[in-house]
Formats: sequence, C-alpha cells, structure tokens
Amino acid sequence: MSMLAESSLYDFVFIYYSRNQAYLRVRAILHMMNDPAQLIEHGLGPYVLEEYQHARKAVGSLSDEHPYVQAYENPDPFLTFFARVGSDLPMLYGTYLVLTEPSSISVAQFSIMQRSASVLSSSITEIISSASTFRDRCHSIKELYRAEISVGVMKDGAVAYPDPIHEEMGGMAIEVRNLHFSYPEAATTTPTLHDINFSIKPGQLVVIVGANGSGKSTILKLLTRVYDPDAASGPDSILVDERPISEYRLGDLRRATSMLNQDHELYPLSLRENIGLGYVEKHNDLALIQRAIELGGASHCIEKLKDGMETKMDEESYSDKWDLPAEEEHPLNVELAGLPTAPTLSGGEKQRIVASRTFMRFMSGKTRLVAVDEPTSAFDAAGEQALFDNLLSMREGKTMIVVTHRFGTLTRQADFIICMKDGTIKERGSHNELMKLDGEYANLYNIQARAFVDDEKKER
Repeated sequence: MSMLAESSLYDFVFIYYSRNQAYLRVRAILHMMNDPAQLIEHGLGPYVLEEYQHARKAVGSLSDEHPYVQAYENPDPFLTFFARVGSDLPMLYGTYLVLTEPSSISVAQFSIMQRSASVLSSSITEIISSASTFRDRCHSIKELYRAEISVGVMKDGAVAYPDPIHEEMGGMAIEVRNLHFSYPEAATTTPTLHDINFSIKPGQLVVIVGANGSGKSTILKLLTRVYDPDAASGPDSILVDERPISEYRLGDLRRATSMLNQDHELYPLSLRENIGLGYVEKHNDLALIQRAIELGGASHCIEKLKDGMETKMDEESYSDKWDLPAEEEHPLNVELAGLPTAPTLSGGEKQRIVASRTFMRFMSGKTRLVAVDEPTSAFDAAGEQALFDNLLSMREGKTMIVVTHRFGTLTRQADFIICMKDGTIKERGSHNELMKLDGEYANLYNIQARAFVDDEKKER
C-alpha cells in the first residue's frame, strides 16, 4: 500500500517549473561545469566557484530536490495514514473474526496472526525505508557526477609569465622542436603529430592549413597546454620566450592566451555576462561589452532580441509536464507556453557572440598569444572577412596563430604558412612561395578556387 501511495503523483495532470532566481543561478553554474575544458581555457574557475557559493547561500534551506523526490519524501498525510493502516490489515481481519465468529479462530492462531502482522509491518517499513535511502543515495551520486569537474594531471610550473626580461616583447615567442603527440584514446598506432618543428617570432601572424585530420587543431591544443606532448618529445619540445612551456605557471599562461574556436559554447547566462566573462574583472562594464559586441559583429543579432544583452541563454529550462492533454487552450498548457524560453540563435550568431567574448578578453591588455581555430565555420564570406579584419586590427603586441580551411586574404597577409598533411609539416613559407612550389598547399588552394568559380557560375 505504501508503494501505491508513493506512485500516486502520477495519477495527476501537472506541470512544474522554478522562478527562484538563486536556484536557477545554481543550476546554470552546474551546467557550465559540464564543459570544464572551456572554463579552464578561459581561467573562469575561481569566478564560477565564487558565484556558485553566493547562489547556493541565497537558496538557503529551500529544498532543491526534484519535484518527484519531494513528493515521495513528503507524501500526503492521508495516504501515509492509509498506508500504515494497510500494513495492519491482517490484524484487523483477525480481530474481526474474533469478535464476529469466535469459533473460527483459536487463541494460538490469533497469536500467530498478531506476530505475523507485526513482522509484516516491520518488513514493509524496512523495505520502504531501504528504498528511500537507496533512492536518496542514487540521487546524491547523480548530483555528484553532474557537478564534478575532473581535472587532468598536468604539471604546473613555478615561473611567472611573462618574465621581466620578455615582458616588453610584442607578443609570445614560440619554438617547437621534434614534437610528437598521440591522443590517449586514439584507436590507431599512427601518431597524431610526428616530428613537428617550427619557430614563431613575437608578433607574427601564422596560418596553419591542411586537410581534415592533418593535426592542425592539435598543434594549437599543445601550444595552449590543453594537452602536453608525449614523453618521447622531451622537456624542451615547446619553448615559450626561450623557456620550456612546462616551467611557467599554468594560470599565467592562460591569462596571456586568448582562444577562439568553433567548439566554444555560450554559457546558460545572460548575453551580457556571456561576453563580459572574457574580462572577468570588468564583466559588468557595459561600455567595454558594447565595444566587444561591435568588434565581434554581434550587434544586429543582439539588437533584434526583446531583452537585448539581458537575454538569458538558459538552454536547460527547468520545467516539465505530466500527462497534459493535447488541447493548447488547457490552462496548464497555456501557463507552460507562457514561461520564458531561451532564444533560438543560428550557428553564425552564436559564433559572433563567442567572438565578442574574445574581443572582451583582448581589452584586459594581458593577451600575448591569440589562438584561432576555425571560428567562422558558420559565417558568410563578408562576415568572415569583417571578423578577421577586426582581429588583425588588434594584433599589436600579440602573436597570432590561425587554423583555417579557407584560403583567402588571411593566408596572403600571413608572415608564413604551415601546411600540414598526415600529422607532419609538409610545407612552410609565404603564400607566393608555396604557390611556386606547386605542392600540397597549391593543390588545396586550387581545389578551393575552382569550387568558388563553379559556385559563381551556378549562381549566374
């Protein structure tokens, strides 16, 4: 009977949602923790932890359990009473027989029935208690896994970055020597990168091109210490400002690096905060945020939203329904439809907002390396050109490395190009030099040029 009482919630038509802003803030921050790599790249760990503690404190003693869990832990008093009486039914039946038909049951039988009823009642109570405890533990484990941030084992250095000797240099100097790397989970015996060597001077613009799977993005991940090289590479395989990269403090390196790639997601926060977090210390500075929006090309997509910069991108809306009828005019359907929802943004619009966050990061004045990995995959040609023009306009004092599959103005402006194939550097040089070689780079360039011409002919 107790089990039936616990499942009674499903006998009703209902919806649930939360309007408690502190609780919604807690959920948003927990959702951000689902992508720890992005938080680590942007150095947002301390900010996220502090915001979580503030929001958690604001929630106070309010239960934040799922409505189903709350219903089971706080059942209807009438149903609880009925369930407890139900477990004593054998005793009630025995008493009825003693009073109405004394000859049908002996004293011994009644005594056995009494003891059996007591054992049954205790057993039911123990089962329900165990089930509740088991459910609570499962729920706690689920919450633990949801909130946990797994941090990989990566050696932290002790040297501050930038050091006083190189602080006035216009960007980060990088030298790569005999670099080898394979992803730990790789199913192939072929290394992702093999015998990589190149040198970048402070302030240079370097473009890395190559076919998919050639290792372009992996180079950026190693230069920004998302991963460390294989042990076979040796401690001096990556030098930053003439010192092994592993000797620098990770936090300092990440503060000096701005990453922009197509994998970066929007946080379930307001657009203002999404962009402002590029420069945490100034994340509420509206003038800086507005400037970053303009540079990222996101002005139009934000202006068309009813709440503008205050639009929340909470894609994990905390609401649900049970057994609602299909009629749209049903009161609960009407209320559910009236709840606030996150706007639907196109891939290009999201990339513009992420780019705006990167420009906000530039405004900290700490960026010495800009690592760009296919940030305009959803842009049209004009939007892509505008973004790269803005990136190049803020290049002073920064080394810039761009991974791209599109050949155009950027490759012509690069100090040099690295052309990758099958995890190795196939060619390097300027655009004109590589075209004269008539090798891998020229082949990729010509394929793209022919495709562009064919598309123009089709449009005509």
